[in-house]
Amino acid sequence: MEKNYNPAEELTTNELLPIGSKAPTWRLPMISGKTLSLEELKGKLVILDLWFKACAPCQKQMLSLQALHEKYSADKVMIVGVNTIDDPRKDRLALFLKNRLITMPSVYQGDSIQALYKVHGSPALFVIDKQGTIIYTASGYSPTLVEEVDQLLAKKLRQ
Repeated sequence: MEKNYNPAEELTTNELLPIGSKAPTWRLPMISGKTLSLEELKGKLVILDLWFKACAPCQKQMLSLQALHEKYSADKVMIVGVNTIDDPRKDRLALFLKNRLITMPSVYQGDSIQALYKVHGSPALFVIDKQGTIIYTASGYSPTLVEEVDQLLAKKLRQ
């Protein structure tokens, strides 16, 4: 999807919904066919990874998060990929994920929650604690991001 330059967008900040905020609730269709809501994930540590297909840094981050998905038990940690601005056809998104061996749960139509989380770019990542509070955020890709998130998850699971 082509995005045209809009000078008004330059005035937006890159600040995500701040740490300590209550994570806004949502219900989105899963690429696998069901729906998923944040409410259903209460009691787990949740990582929301907002991405789109044409974003190369998003793909790098997604592959790193897949390793965390395989490391942690789904009854304690849930990593959810949130597709934002792509073709809303779930079969194309499913093929995209399958070709990259991504098995973590993924939802689409994530553009509907971007404003709630104050997301203005991709990738964007949120870690939400068991009570639904945002405890970590990251805007953009960082090669150390997954290591930081891994350490945070390990610490929170010990508490």
